[in-house]
Amino acid sequence: MLGRDIRTWGSIVRSLCLDARHSEALSLFHLCLKSYYEAFKPDHTVMAAILKSCSALLAPKLGRAVHSYVVKQGHVFCQVTNKGLLNIHAGRVDEGLKIFYSIEKLHGMKPTLVQYACVVDLLARGGRISEAYSLVTSLPIEANVNLWGTLLGACKTHHEVDLGRIVANELFKIEANNIGNYIVLSNLFAADARWDRVMEVRRMMRNKDLKKPAGCSWIEVERSNNIFVAGDCSHPQRSIIYSTLHTLDQQVKEPVEFLA
Repeated sequence: MLGRDIRTWGSIVRSLCLDARHSEALSLFHLCLKSYYEAFKPDHTVMAAILKSCSALLAPKLGRAVHSYVVKQGHVFCQVTNKGLLNIHAGRVDEGLKIFYSIEKLHGMKPTLVQYACVVDLLARGGRISEAYSLVTSLPIEANVNLWGTLLGACKTHHEVDLGRIVANELFKIEANNIGNYIVLSNLFAADARWDRVMEVRRMMRNKDLKKPAGCSWIEVERSNNIFVAGDCSHPQRSIIYSTLHTLDQQVKEPVEFLA
């Protein structure tokens, strides 16, 4: 079949990647290259999928080999594969940055906000938060919610409290009513025991009438969805449910006797 319709195999490789069957995808891709190197010309969607598989398998060495192939096949090098290459090098920040800057210098393409977000995430994962902030503030295009949100999450992860406050303020300008941003900032202050700042953030939330969504869970029983929301008592079988839960709770608390 490979000789009759090589393009079909490219589609199969991509499908395996999308189905998270990464090892099989890479094995088939290698077979296609080995057997029909000149004739097998995967497009950018196949290459992006292959790079995703390399990333999923934590195989940076293999990813660099695929990178080399992508560069040689210049016609398939696009922003989709660029994003995949950045993800491959997430653990090697400098190498990832080199690839990012080659987007414009070597390939003549202007980076998109999606690609800038990848680099911000790349720097953040490497603990280089100040560099990530400098990049965001020096962009030739206006930073969006995704960029500032990625940076705020990085500040929380790496305990950059003061920078986190600055980043959060930028987010508040763009989406003032997103309660998630306020919660992240409040948690950031709380982790640093800055309780006055925590109270300040909570006052901001109250003034804007922002409330954290109630916890919710559901279960399907006999093809019927049963939804439970914190503080809600509207379920028609609530009496039986609460009685059963109370019984289970008492049983759990009963002391257990072990036989010698």
